[in-house]
Amino acid sequence: VVGDSSASLVDCTFAGNTASRDGGGLYASGNGSNVTMTGGVVQNNHGSTNGGGITAYAGTLILRASVLHGNYAAYGGAVFATKFADVTIEDCTIEANGQHRSDPNVRTIWGGGVWLDTALDRSQSIARSIIRNNKAAQNGGGIDVIAEGSSPVGVPVTIESCVIAGNVSGSYGGGISARYGSALQLRLLNCTVAGNEASNGGGLWSMASQVTVDNSIFWGNTASTRGPQISTASDTTLRFSD
Repeated sequence: VVGDSSASLVDCTFAGNTASRDGGGLYASGNGSNVTMTGGVVQNNHGSTNGGGITAYAGTLILRASVLHGNYAAYGGAVFATKFADVTIEDCTIEANGQHRSDPNVRTIWGGGVWLDTALDRSQSIARSIIRNNKAAQNGGGIDVIAEGSSPVGVPVTIESCVIAGNVSGSYGGGISARYGSALQLRLLNCTVAGNEASNGGGLWSMASQVTVDNSIFWGNTASTRGPQISTASDTTLRFSD
């Protein structure tokens, strides 16, 4: 979906596809592009570079009540979204992404489930979704959020009422990794982050970011080096959380 095109996808399945670069199942680009998927299945797709399931390079991407399973790319196993894209993910299940389908020892590098870049004035949010059993070799087994470059005003990425569980990262942020740039603002609200694993920050790892955690549970996460629940070198605020 390119240029100023729009697509409304209802109960569609994208399965077993391969892209030589980005967006194994679906690729959206162009500032005027608008893609909405409701009740879809994005499964076992492979993007060689970015977004094994879906790449949103620009425009607007809305995912509702969809399942993203078994997808792989070097960056963003299920979903890869750049700083030019508005992204809304609601009531979705994002699971078991981030492993190469022909070699399970090869993993997505950053963002086994979801990779988001929030460096520009874009709206990016995940709500009422399950992100589980995804894998990354380095950062963000479940979700990797970055602010690539710089931005004069940080725009919050909101993760609300989600379960982030059983994800694995080889280095940082088994559940969630938030990094690069003071412009990055991440807010977790009413989330459960449990049973994730990493070397640093089993539940959440944060560097050079502003992170606020409200009314959320971190439980049973593990880290071999530092911070089984949360590891942070940045401005992190915890309110009414356990």
